[in-house]
Amino acid sequence: MPVCCCIEPSESGESRITWTGEVDASADDLVLPLGRPHGQAVDQARSFLEDMLRAGPQPAEEIFRRGQEAGLSRRTLERVKADMEIQSEYNRDQGRQWLWRLSKAAPAEEALDWPERHKREMEQAQKESDEFMARIREKYGNKAVSSP
Repeated sequence: MPVCCCIEPSESGESRITWTGEVDASADDLVLPLGRPHGQAVDQARSFLEDMLRAGPQPAEEIFRRGQEAGLSRRTLERVKADMEIQSEYNRDQGRQWLWRLSKAAPAEEALDWPERHKREMEQAQKESDEFMARIREKYGNKAVSSP
C-alpha cells in the first residue's frame, strides 16, 4: 500500500518530508488525470463520427467543436478519422473549409478480395481524376500545353 507524505518547513527554514501514513490509492490514481477507461474515448469517437457524418460531409471545425462539447479531444477524433478512413476534402465553394466525409466504400466491399477491391479503387480514382480535370478545363479552357 502506498505511503503518503507532506513537504513542510523545518525549524531552520529548509523543506523536509513528513510521512503521514498509508493511503488507499495507487500511484497511478494519484498522478494520472481522471478519465475514461482505456479505449472508451476511441469507441465514443467512432460512434460520434459515424452519427455526425451519416447525413453527408461536415466541416472539420464543426466536428471538432461538437466533439469537444461531447468530451472528445481533437487528437482522438483525428486518430479515429484515420482508423475509419474518413476522407477530407477542401471545399472552396462553402467558405474555404475542410470537409470530412465517410469513405465511399460500402461495407460489402470489405469482403472483396484484393484484386477486385483494387480494381474498384482504381476505377474510383480515375472517376475522381476525370471530374477534377473537367473542372480545370472548365476554368482554364482546353488549351494544349507545349513542352519546351
